Amino acid sequence: MTIERYPDGTLYSMQAIDDAFPITDRIIEDVYRNCAFGPAWRDIFYALFPNGYHPEHAREYLAKCQQGWREEKVFSYAIMSPVGEFAGTIDLKGNDPNETEVGYWCDPDHRGLMTNALNQLADTAAEAGYHKLTLYIADDNPASLGVARRCGFTHLGQRILIRWGPEWILEYFERDL
Repeated sequence: MTIERYPDGTLYSMQAIDDAFPITDRIIEDVYRNCAFGPAWRDIFYALFPNGYHPEHAREYLAKCQQGWREEKVFSYAIMSPVGEFAGTIDLKGNDPNETEVGYWCDPDHRGLMTNALNQLADTAAEAGYHKLTLYIADDNPASLGVARRCGFTHLGQRILIRWGPEWILEYFERDL
């Protein structure tokens, strides 16, 4: 699948992180760099890895993405730049067609991708028979809040989400497909 970056129109690819996806040292380094530092660290990974995010965590993450496809439980996609950089990821976090959560993160150097990536994922999910997608977003993450709104998700208030140990109070969004 191809997605266009806003505002420059650069074409990126969205590739399933399944068994055919090549896990190279460069990709592991890109994932590590994004998850260990910056917005993805602050918004997601600090709670999961209190002792720091390391390259082996990136390798394990990519292996779990492949396992998700094999087990038909989680469907993760890499967003790849035209020069082969791992720019981000977006995934369907379940296989329940009635309601499935979406998650995503993006390298700050590749901003302008997630609105089109989320719309592409929603189209793909609808074609696969999904009926509703959900998002949980921290209220101090204006970029992701904007993505949700631009993609037609409806804000339904705050929800408490307990995952991976800590309790998070997050903004909750839904979109019917």
